[in-house]
Amino acid sequence: MFSSDRVLTLDVGASKVVLAEFNVKNSALPVLTKVATHKLDGNNGQEVTFATLAAEGIIKQLMTEAGMQPAPLLVTLSGQAVFTRFAKIPFVGDKSNIEIQINQEVEQNLPFPVQDVVWDYQILPGDDPTEADALIVAVKKELANDVARCAESAGLQLLLIDSAALALYNCVKYNYSNIDSCTMALDIGAKSTSLIFIEGSKFFVRSIPIGGNMITTEISKGLGISMAAAEELKLEKGFVALGGTFAIQDDEEADKCSKIIRNVVTRLHMEINRSINFYRSQQGGSAPEQILLTGGGSMTKMLSEFFSEKLGIPVDYMNPFASVAVDIDNGVEVTNEELFVLSNSVGLMLRQCVKCPVEIDLMPADVLHARKFVKRIPFFIASAVALLLMIFCWNQSAHKQNTINDARVTKITKELNRLKNIQNQLDSVTAEFDAYNEKSQYIANFFAIRNSYSELIDVVSKSLKGNCWLKSFEIKGDELHLTILGYSDDIDEIKTAQKSAGEIILDQLALLGKEKGIFSSEKDDFRVESEKEKGIIGEIVLCVKLAKIPGILPGADTTTDEEE
Repeated sequence: MFSSDRVLTLDVGASKVVLAEFNVKNSALPVLTKVATHKLDGNNGQEVTFATLAAEGIIKQLMTEAGMQPAPLLVTLSGQAVFTRFAKIPFVGDKSNIEIQINQEVEQNLPFPVQDVVWDYQILPGDDPTEADALIVAVKKELANDVARCAESAGLQLLLIDSAALALYNCVKYNYSNIDSCTMALDIGAKSTSLIFIEGSKFFVRSIPIGGNMITTEISKGLGISMAAAEELKLEKGFVALGGTFAIQDDEEADKCSKIIRNVVTRLHMEINRSINFYRSQQGGSAPEQILLTGGGSMTKMLSEFFSEKLGIPVDYMNPFASVAVDIDNGVEVTNEELFVLSNSVGLMLRQCVKCPVEIDLMPADVLHARKFVKRIPFFIASAVALLLMIFCWNQSAHKQNTINDARVTKITKELNRLKNIQNQLDSVTAEFDAYNEKSQYIANFFAIRNSYSELIDVVSKSLKGNCWLKSFEIKGDELHLTILGYSDDIDEIKTAQKSAGEIILDQLALLGKEKGIFSSEKDDFRVESEKEKGIIGEIVLCVKLAKIPGILPGADTTTDEEE
């Protein structure tokens, strides 16, 4: 895991690679703890790429030389590799539409297809309520991916890709916080020069394709020497001739070299003037009142005097360590040469420890996604652990609850079995009670019927004439059968008497049925079952349906014989 107290900054120019280490947490001020540089052969026409740095292992080499340990890495992209545009975005309707308009601005003004770039933007402070000042920065996606692969090859975690010009702006604002008037930072590199106008919250950036390598090339052509010899001559004897009168008379080579240098920086001065005029006319800015020089190309002797003379304003060299400490106790020394090439590194470092005025990130989308995923890994691990812990606790709780439930089920089952046994006993007692009740009801009803026999016999007797009498009555199932006998010499008379008596009996029984509820009250339920004669004795059997009286057992027969 990379330390959060340290960061590494990588500034790759056309002629030099600068790798610096900063402590950003353990002090009130950020501290430069280590620095390592690697010179590039930028004068041979071969462009040094991040792919080259990765292939040659230069970053690892610098880390080893300086004794640096892996830490999060921040990288600047310099020169004309970065597309920078300042745009006025009108407020159309809701301010949320600004991003839509910026997308349109990017698609219309980028010098290459939008799908081939990584870009970012920032809304800058402005005074006009009707429009927004937008800073748009873009770089080719291929270059951004090369930066990511370079960091990966060195075993470093890439956190940020920034523009060198914007890093310089943040560095100036941090170290020169008391600047009130318009100031121009002039970063002279090997292939290009960056101009940063700083005026309150307003700023403007422009890149000019003139740098130290152009001076070397012109010396090589003018004196007919190799690029290596011209570079050596520039560093040892080179200076800017002032007004055409300042020259070292006893060193003709140096004199010629100074005039060549003056011609190149004069061209640079002309471009600076154009940029000043553009800034004032198009950006509404003021003319700069001072210049801060930085970058490796600014070390040319008499350069500050030249610009001061031409522009008529004070020119000074920028100190990127005005508010940044240097770990002198551990042997870190910043020479004059290094001082001029560390401004971008300091500005880049500030992105990790303070809130900067401009915060642009040109990281490729896939790298950002991977970075977000890596950041979320501890959360994922913590979530997984928490989930496992929850599952374990739930399982333990469930097991405990299951044990409790099992005990409860066992107890309830025992209680249910006990209650079932009681219910069975109760059902048995109830059944016995119902049986006894049925029997008692039967007896009661039976005796009720038996008590009505006297009335029955009385009714039947009163219905019979002197030559007719009741022989018997019996209960068969749900019917009462009455047998009536008659005596006479005339059998027809007997039959008539019997039949008359039978009709009277049936009528009387119907009445009795209504009163007592013993016999049916329906006429159809009374009938003559049979008739027969035995000489002078006739016999008739009457049948009447009994009412359904509870308790009378089916098939119960009750027979009574009566004779008169």
